[in-house]
Formats: sequence, structure tokens, C-alpha cells
Amino acid sequence: MTKRILLFSLIAVSISLGLYGLYDLYDLSVNSSHELTDLPETTFPFSHNPEEKTTVVLRGKTLLLRSLPNSENSNYVIVKLVGSPDTFSVKKSKNARQEAYDVKFDLQDVPNGSYTVEIYCASQKYASYIGYVNGQSLRITVHDSSIEFVEPLTLPKNQEVFSANQNDTDTLARYLKPSLKIESDHPALIDHARTITSGTFSDYDKAKAIHDWVSQNIWYDYDEFYNGIYNNKSALETLTSRTGVCIDYASLTAALFRAVDIPAKLVTGYVLDASAQEVWTQDLIAGNKGNHVWNEVYIDGRWLIMDTSYDSNNTFIDKTFSAGTGMKNRKYFDITIDLLSVDRYILPVQLDPLRSR
Repeated sequence: MTKRILLFSLIAVSISLGLYGLYDLYDLSVNSSHELTDLPETTFPFSHNPEEKTTVVLRGKTLLLRSLPNSENSNYVIVKLVGSPDTFSVKKSKNARQEAYDVKFDLQDVPNGSYTVEIYCASQKYASYIGYVNGQSLRITVHDSSIEFVEPLTLPKNQEVFSANQNDTDTLARYLKPSLKIESDHPALIDHARTITSGTFSDYDKAKAIHDWVSQNIWYDYDEFYNGIYNNKSALETLTSRTGVCIDYASLTAALFRAVDIPAKLVTGYVLDASAQEVWTQDLIAGNKGNHVWNEVYIDGRWLIMDTSYDSNNTFIDKTFSAGTGMKNRKYFDITIDLLSVDRYILPVQLDPLRSR
């Protein structure tokens, strides 16, 4: 339901960054930053996925991007401080070991104050950059000799709701059962889930395979969205049509997981409208309104967060499937609660995904 936010954001990013008329661009080499190793650092990790370890690091008056995604879509990165006069383009060394890769931004000359950190990625230097972290919620405060993160306003409540997840035997068994719109016992869904996960050796690998397949092969239905009439397809209908809105992505994702005996549920929350520069306020959080649905799946003794619709770059507009798009990245696969809280709020009272069929 909120993919319009992403669409408008991409248009805005293409206009403001694709033409390069507003900013100077700097190619920066990989920095080992040995001179900074003795300074304390604070970190803002993006993911628990061992293959996607992107972290924003603050050390002294320096901001570092650590372990950018090892994909073609992240060959170039732009970091923007809202209120700062410069935007930096950073070429990623393809030969650098990802675990040791730090991209350094010296903020010595940035005036004291509060700033929003925005990160954009692209496969080529002169291209339209896609927002990896954008909007108004990942904030830092610059002081005379240091920088600190400003905690997202939603983080305490999100931590409270997320930590309350149950993992007892009865709860997990319930999230393995088929339910309304999630026909995980249907032979077509079972066969498809088994095909997707064939060749995997762990539940975590199965989780990546299912996430990647849904993000790659389902198209966000803007025709349905703009009409304002949601068909609320079943998982089987979404698999057949290959189109849907956020709840359809989430229902199909849950069905595929349950079909291979991995507990999965739907999560309802609110996502900020980045295109309107929406920011968190206490009134917005207290309103407890939802506009988006994603998933949590139980893997290796913990609940793992994923959002297959936001990691998809596919669009279905005017009854036409976009071509050459597919999965954008794994930003929302096994995302940390910290990064999730930058742009979304988990509703304390959830939809009941276990209502009978």
C-alpha cells in the first residue's frame, strides 16, 4: 500500500541526483583510516545478514560506511547530509574484502547541529541513484569534537513490540498452519516453495531464497493501488497473477515459508512518506494507524524481519509489467530493528493472520 512512497521517492532522487547539476561529486578511494583506530566509535547496523553487513560508523568527527552491499547496484554511493553543501560520490572497489571495507567522510568542516543522513546507491557513477536510506529519520548531531546518532523516535516502542514475540511450541505451530488468504497446504504452493528452496542447506538459506524469489518475480500493482480498491488476493492468486500490493506480497511470502515448515506471520505497521518528507511525531505514533504489511519468519531460534515488496523494483502500471527490474537489494531482509525504526512503526495490535478460512 505504500509503494507509491518509493515510486515518488525514486522520481525525486532521479531528478535531484541523476542530473548532477546541484552538487559537486567526489571520487574517493578506499580509506583504511588507521589514524582513527584509537578513537571510540558508535555504530548503526543495517542488517543481521552476514552477507549484508552495511553499518554507519561514527568515530570522532568522521562518518564511515562499513561493508556496503557486495552487488553491482552498490558500485557507487552518494551520502548526503541535509543542510550540508556537498554530496559525495564514492566508487566501491570491487576487489576490496567486504569485511574490511570502510568509506570515510571527514565532517570536520560541518557546522555543529542536527543533520539527516541520506544514502543513495547506483551501478554507475552517472545514473539515477536509488535511495538506500533516505527521508528525515536517520539523524546525527554534530558537536565540536564528535558526532552522535539521534535515536529514531519509534525505536523504543518497536523494540518493545518486537521483543514481545512469542516462540513457544504452540505459537510456532500456529504460524505453520494455513489460514485465510495463506493457503500453504495447497499443492501448487508446496511444489513452488520446494522448487525455490531446492539446493539450500539451511533454513537461513531457504529464507534468502524465498525472499529473493518473491522480490524478483512479483510486480507491485499500481493500477490496484491508484484505484484505491484492494482485491486482497490470496497467496495462490498472487502466485498465479504475479501482481499484488504489500499485503499480497506478504501473504505469498508467508505461504511459501509455511509450505516448507518455517513459521511465518504478517506484520502491520506505518511507513513514513519519504516523498512528502514526513517525519515521526508523538501524535503520529500515538495514532496507531497502519498503511503497510510485511513479514516475520522464525529462523534459527529468532524472529527475522523481511519486506519482500520494498526489496522489489518491479512495477505493474497500466496493465504493463516493468522490464529489466526485479529484486532491488536485500535492504529489508533480516533488517535490524534500528534501521526498521528509521522509516516504520510496528503497530502494537496486529492483524490476526490466523483467522479461519
